[in-house]
Amino acid sequence: MKVRGLTAAPAPGGRIALSWNNPVESTFRGVRVLRAPGTFPTLDDLGTAREVFQDAQTPLGGHAVFVDGPLQGEVVYYYAVVAYNLTGQQFPAFISATALTPSFGFHGLPRPS
Repeated sequence: MKVRGLTAAPAPGGRIALSWNNPVESTFRGVRVLRAPGTFPTLDDLGTAREVFQDAQTPLGGHAVFVDGPLQGEVVYYYAVVAYNLTGQQFPAFISATALTPSFGFHGLPRPS
C-alpha cells in the first residue's frame, strides 16, 4: 500500500515540489513526509524534525502535492513519503531531488592581470 507516481522536482525559491497519488486500499488513512540531506530518511525519523508534512485529508486514490522549502540550494534532499493504514502499518516510498538557489547576479570571470 505505497503511494503511486511519486515525483520530486525543483520549484522556484529554493523549494522542492513532491507529488503523488494516494493508495486506493480502504484501510489507507494518510501519509507522512520525511526529508533528510545526504541520505534517505528511515521510519525511525517519524516524529522528529525530519518529518516535514502530514496529510490525512486527501482521499483514497487522490492526487496530493507538498511543496517543501525554502531549502539550502545545491543540496540533494532525500524524501520518504510514508503511507499508513488503520492499524498503523507504514509503507514508505523514496525519492530524491536537488533544491536550486535563485541567481542574484553574475560574478563573471576573474579580471586578467
